[in-house]
Amino acid sequence: MSITLMYWRFAKFARCLKILGVSQYVSYHSPWGRQAVKIKMLGVEIEIRKKTPDLYVALSSLSKEFELLEALLPKDFSGVLIDAGGYIGTAAIKMSLMYPQARILSIEPSSENCELLSRNIAPYPNIMVVNAALSSKGVEKVNLRNRGTGQWGLTIVERPDDLAQATVIEQVEVLTLEGIREMFPDKEIGAIKLDIEGAEKELFLKESEALKHIPIVFAELHDRIVSGCSEAFYQFSKDRWVISADGEKYLSLKR
Repeated sequence: MSITLMYWRFAKFARCLKILGVSQYVSYHSPWGRQAVKIKMLGVEIEIRKKTPDLYVALSSLSKEFELLEALLPKDFSGVLIDAGGYIGTAAIKMSLMYPQARILSIEPSSENCELLSRNIAPYPNIMVVNAALSSKGVEKVNLRNRGTGQWGLTIVERPDDLAQATVIEQVEVLTLEGIREMFPDKEIGAIKLDIEGAEKELFLKESEALKHIPIVFAELHDRIVSGCSEAFYQFSKDRWVISADGEKYLSLKR
């Protein structure tokens, strides 16, 4: 193991221990008891599953991942914020805390993840959950596939580039941007967060006109899953401002 990797793992451990405290950290890693545990992190009470990416996703979402979004809309924004790829709900919770008057729509295709998401967002009445996959028009249902990367890496991409074959685990309903606008006919969509494991490429290619009406597009690009995601994003953003947020995450802002 390289010194760099050892340092990174130690830093990750130290950060988790500092935020969670010893008792919660031990409870999370304990092989005994319930598979899911309730914790309090950065002032937010949530439920996470042991031996999954839940803990680190929650840490990222509730700390600095969405800092850039906080300065881009007025604090009293009362329109719609879309969380596509809702996972366990921590991104939606962070949006709710940043913009308490907004309506947050969290879209999650996995029924297992969606159950946990629904429990986590229950104290936040401005968050609405839909168990569906965000996709383009013309398809009513898609297959959700397991890429073998845990609960956070599920995809609706038919042939992921990083795997010879991804196992179908369930069929899910499709929700389109047009459908979302019909759900909120009198509200402005202020921002959309896209973390949909490669399916963003199809949205940028086929739903670019609908996306262009949204002032803030916050996307995680997954070229390792579908080649050309970044190219499609930059083509979509050619008349917009682009900001690199962190790693694979980018902001596309309407001029």
